[in-house]
Amino acid sequence: MYDSELPKTREQYWEAQIDVWRSSRQSQRAFCRANDLSYPRFAYWLRKFRRRGKELLELSSLEKELPGVDMFLAMDRISDSTAPREVTGNFEVSPTNGPHGHRPVYMVAHQGDDAKVWTSAVFITFK
Repeated sequence: MYDSELPKTREQYWEAQIDVWRSSRQSQRAFCRANDLSYPRFAYWLRKFRRRGKELLELSSLEKELPGVDMFLAMDRISDSTAPREVTGNFEVSPTNGPHGHRPVYMVAHQGDDAKVWTSAVFITFK
């Protein structure tokens, strides 16, 4: 039987096992021992799912259910072109700390197609 002929339920089973392993903080072998799983089978499916990562990059969006909670993770690709690795320029920040003793600064970039890229907070402390 070829991989493409495997029942979807088997694929879903192993995807669920790998999701549980990722949140377990156990090594692969320890997780397999604790859950009575075949380590070679587990490793096979892990490799198979990693290869599918290329397919995910080709999609314009992805939605993934989060196990154990009533939530999902959604991602959208907003541009076909890669983001620049280096950006130069200047900006001024008012030298005033916020109520917690620092000033959070977020940087946002707008592309020509109105796509946006932003950073996590950069905390600046003025003395």
